[in-house]
Amino acid sequence: ARGASANATLAKAAGDAFLSYENPVTAEAMYQIAASKPGVDMGRALTRLGIAQADQGKYAEAQATFAKVTGVRKPIAALWTIYAAQRAKAPAPASTAG
Repeated sequence: ARGASANATLAKAAGDAFLSYENPVTAEAMYQIAASKPGVDMGRALTRLGIAQADQGKYAEAQATFAKVTGVRKPIAALWTIYAAQRAKAPAPASTAG
């Protein structure tokens, strides 16, 4: 999916697989590739890119990505924006070491 011949569908599918396997770093890379290819469903690719970023704790980046979403996925992106904003404000968990 990283090769020059990779198309948007293949890169997006790879991103979906990596995201489902809880590998948001690789998923983010795949969604970035998908978003750069012609024929991609940009709203879907950007929404999932933002989710992968949020899963890594990149909340500011995720919010910026969600802000780029238009069309039918915009309401979904708005909900994810709220989630990312809330997570960004959340205090770090207390240490349980003792």
